[in-house]
Amino acid sequence: MGFEEAGAFPISYISSHVALRWLGRVEAGETLLVLGAAGGVGLTAVEIGKAMGARVIAGASTAEKLAVAQEHGADDLVNYSTENLTERVMALTDDKGADVCYDPIGGDLFNAALSALGWGGRILLIGFVGGVQQIPANRLLVKNRSAIGSSLRYFRWYQPEKLQKSVEELLALFEAGHLKPCVTHTLPLERSAEAIRLLTNRQAHGKVVVTIGP
Repeated sequence: MGFEEAGAFPISYISSHVALRWLGRVEAGETLLVLGAAGGVGLTAVEIGKAMGARVIAGASTAEKLAVAQEHGADDLVNYSTENLTERVMALTDDKGADVCYDPIGGDLFNAALSALGWGGRILLIGFVGGVQQIPANRLLVKNRSAIGSSLRYFRWYQPEKLQKSVEELLALFEAGHLKPCVTHTLPLERSAEAIRLLTNRQAHGKVVVTIGP
């Protein structure tokens, strides 16, 4: 693993792994819906979900982003800028719905993703770049669904043994070729403002790495 890959690896991959492994309890054969599937954390969830044996449905806002997710292993694609997310997921799953949703977006997509979950479905709350959505509790109850927050700090403070296990499993997956960190932009420190603009303008896929030194 080179320095640029190593810089992009820890937080994103570990955050996704602890969410999917310990909180979402993803099992082989289940269907995993990943929102923001070409983003810095979303793309890692696509790869990890595939490595766990799940069927991965990638959701993103452009065809270009969906192509990136497909290159990293996504089985099915949903463009939620042009398609109804709930209807598309239900169609892909023969109306069974997804077992797990990985949501780093929030906002209006949260309710659509919640409706796309099947019986006993779990939606993992990773972030809120699209805004913080209120959870309609009745829609959790009627199908035994769960909404689960995922914070890496919790594992660091209260379950470090699971955090260590996640790191070990991730390194093994990388060595086996299942994980391929996606670095689309590498910029020197003096161009860090440009790096931030790439992220805030949603122009980057995967990770943007800022280098220090020659």
